[in-house]
Amino acid sequence: MKIGRRIGSALFWLLVVFVASSATYSIVVQVFPSLARQPAASEARARCGSQIPELRDELLVRAREIPGSDGEAGMKAWFAEWDQRFHALGSHCGELEQTRVELRRLRDSVHAMLRRFERRETPRLERIQRAIDDHTHSLHERQSS
Repeated sequence: MKIGRRIGSALFWLLVVFVASSATYSIVVQVFPSLARQPAASEARARCGSQIPELRDELLVRAREIPGSDGEAGMKAWFAEWDQRFHALGSHCGELEQTRVELRRLRDSVHAMLRRFERRETPRLERIQRAIDDHTHSLHERQSS
């Protein structure tokens, strides 16, 4: 019976030490965020070096697409996914940090341009498409008569 108490007591004290050390670490990291595990600077710069051109290219392809082709919801979803990948870079890009900031500004400009185009030109595109459809329909009716 004494051995059971000793094992129970040892497990209890191990649990107490674990909880206390975990709580201490959590508090220290909140007070001193620089102590938290961050990716190595060279690893972060390498990730920035590969992700920044990829994100830029995707943004430029998106800017060339016909605005309104996938609607407001599609555009919102695309930018949300892009933003998530952009924010994953963090702010540890070293010599590419200013480039990362410029890429964010480009993203904001492209987003504003696409929203403005969609708001102003979508009705015009719809009128043009209706006119083309009406013309095509009337041609088919004349040919079938």
